[in-house]
Amino acid sequence: MKLEDYTFWQPPLYFVVLSLVYKFFGFGMIQTRMVGVFFYGVCVVLIFLISMQMFRDIKIATLGAILLALDPIFVQYSRHGRMDTLSIGLALIAVYLYLLHVIRRQYTEGSVRSMKMLAIAGLCIGLSILAHPLGVMTFIGLSVAIYLDYYCVGRRFLNYYHFGSLLR
Repeated sequence: MKLEDYTFWQPPLYFVVLSLVYKFFGFGMIQTRMVGVFFYGVCVVLIFLISMQMFRDIKIATLGAILLALDPIFVQYSRHGRMDTLSIGLALIAVYLYLLHVIRRQYTEGSVRSMKMLAIAGLCIGLSILAHPLGVMTFIGLSVAIYLDYYCVGRRFLNYYHFGSLLR
């Protein structure tokens, strides 16, 4: 195995997903772009869900989803068959699950279901890193959020009802 024959500097998850798409739908430009377009839709839905959890207002959540759906750069990258939307989609799944974990922990202390959400969020962060190198930024961001949540909330440094209360 020679280094010039293989590419080792790209994370493997996107290419594994792409190979599964090729296996089930055949090879072509439309099939290559299917992954990005699918995760484009996933990202729009997740922005809506995250906004609903944060702000508890359907107008704000709809506005956030529409703004993302109409963002020309995001639309362009999602239909080019790049690995960015897969990574962003997995990162948003992780953020949404962590947000649900924080909110549910307010009502049920030590819930097993809440801890499972946190574990799945960690898995999604790992998959996001395996999809694109910038997935590390989600890991850093959620690590800081978890640190602040677990170590500073007890001291009343931050008072979480949900993350949206910080923005009001």
